[in-house]
Amino acid sequence: MALKDMFAFVKNGLEEQFNSKPRDPVAARKPLLKGIDATLDQFTNGRTRVPNKWWVVNNDIVAFSPKLKGTPLVLNGGTTSHIESADFPAFLAAFRHAVEEGELDGEIAAIESGASVAGHSVAIAKPKRASGISPEAARLRGQKAAESRARNKAAREAAKD
Repeated sequence: MALKDMFAFVKNGLEEQFNSKPRDPVAARKPLLKGIDATLDQFTNGRTRVPNKWWVVNNDIVAFSPKLKGTPLVLNGGTTSHIESADFPAFLAAFRHAVEEGELDGEIAAIESGASVAGHSVAIAKPKRASGISPEAARLRGQKAAESRARNKAAREAAKD
């Protein structure tokens, strides 16, 4: 066998596949399942003041917005699902079953890879400024305040003389 025949077995591009970590879908589902369990526990025990909770109740309607690694998970075409409070535990049980069966593996993989949800990016609004004004207006306000401080300082210095 000649050397060139031996190199016929060598393929370019296999190094990336060799170095990649195999994806375990069962392990990938665990953070979502843990979040579902925490949500059910919080809801059934009436714990409404917990960090990173996925749900809010208003007028006996639950607004459910699950996240995975800080990225909203799209369910039924939206990032927030509205469910009657009485049906929420049953909804969570069905959601848990769907995750365990692998029905959301595509969305989970997309979020883990950074492609967001099923290859589509989810638009996340920029945080609003606490004052509710635009950045340009805030800059002008700061500039005017600095000018006012400078005038007051000059007036105090003039009054000392």
